[in-house]
Amino acid sequence: MQSDASPATQRPERKPLWKTPLIGVFILIVASFVLLSVSKSHDDELAAKEQQIELMRAEAKIANQRAAEEARLAAIPELPVSISTRNSLLGSGIVAVIWNNSFREFAVIAEFTNPGINATKIVRIDLPANAKVEVGHLEGWRFQSGDTIKLSNEHYKELFAVVP
Repeated sequence: MQSDASPATQRPERKPLWKTPLIGVFILIVASFVLLSVSKSHDDELAAKEQQIELMRAEAKIANQRAAEEARLAAIPELPVSISTRNSLLGSGIVAVIWNNSFREFAVIAEFTNPGINATKIVRIDLPANAKVEVGHLEGWRFQSGDTIKLSNEHYKELFAVVP
C-alpha cells in the first residue's frame, strides 16, 4: 500500500536544535559589545566634563587671586617720588634726578638696567625729605637713553621710568 499522505498531514521539517542557542549567544555577544562601547563613550564624556569642571575651578581660583592682588595693590599708596633726567655736567652720559616729594625721609631700592648690554645694578638710596638725589657716572652708573629705573619700597607701589 502506498501512503498518500497529504501535505497538510506531513510533518514540517525540523531544524537542528544547536543553531538556536548559537544564534542567541551571538546576539548576546553583539549586544555586549554595543553596551560596552556605549558605556565607554559615556565614561569618556564624563571624564571630559570632569576635566572641564576642574579647569573652570582653576580659572576661577586664578581670577580670585588676581582680584585679591589687584585689591591689595590698589590699597598701597604711590611712591612719593618723581624722576627726571639731565645731561651730565662732568663727563658723558645722563644723570637721573630722584625727588622725594614727601615730608618724610625713607630709603628705596633702585634697580638700573641697560637692556642694550643686559647690565643691571641694584643699590639702596636714602632719600631725604623734600629733597633730591642725583645718580650718574660718579655714583657708578652712566645712564643712556633706553635704560630703565625701578624704585621699590615695601610701603609703596614700585615706580618705573625709562631714560629718554
